[in-house]
Amino acid sequence: MSAKSKSTNDLVAYTTDGNVNSDTFIACMQNFVETRKGPTVVVLDNAPMHRCEKVAQMIPRWQEMDVALFFLPRYSPHLNPIEILWRKMKYEWMPFSAYESWNALTHAVNDLICSFGNTHTINFA
Repeated sequence: MSAKSKSTNDLVAYTTDGNVNSDTFIACMQNFVETRKGPTVVVLDNAPMHRCEKVAQMIPRWQEMDVALFFLPRYSPHLNPIEILWRKMKYEWMPFSAYESWNALTHAVNDLICSFGNTHTINFA
């Protein structure tokens, strides 16, 4: 999640039908780093793909581009705003029809991501 403050409901999202690994994460981060404006802090959990050697090698390059990575403390999903978003999507916003098929589910998830900040917002206060 990228935001000027916790309450702006700005979201930069990447989706894939395949597995997400360190290469996928690095590609998404590199795209994000190249397209954002101004100094940026990216908040990450401690998923193995975020803490691997390949990512560690990219950090100096991203720092040169005015992007810092901030790792949340381990076992602290309550501090991760994306966990709030997933919970809202799964338990409040997702229509029951989304669970009829894989295509319906991926379509519904993409619709929710695209409508976040407009139709669907979260008060992080």
